[in-house]
Amino acid sequence: MPVRKLQSYEVEYQDELKEQGPRYQDYAPEVQDDANLNEILFFVNIAVFCICIAIFSFLFLALNLSTALAFTAAIVSSLFILKLQRSVIKRKFKK
Repeated sequence: MPVRKLQSYEVEYQDELKEQGPRYQDYAPEVQDDANLNEILFFVNIAVFCICIAIFSFLFLALNLSTALAFTAAIVSSLFILKLQRSVIKRKFKK
């Protein structure tokens, strides 16, 4: 099998490739505890918000409020409950 005859620029390029260091770095895993906790809290916030909207919508509609006003009040009330929940969780983790 004949050897391939390299041009002068190809030889220089191959020498440069040999001189360069590796193109990878050692794997350093991220801190997983904090990331997992944030993901869980994110989904807990969504679940609490949805449950609160359902409960408050039922209550406001049972009080014979108009539909638009009942859902608006339910969303505002749910956001307030969510903010209260976040503050309670932050206080517990600071201790």
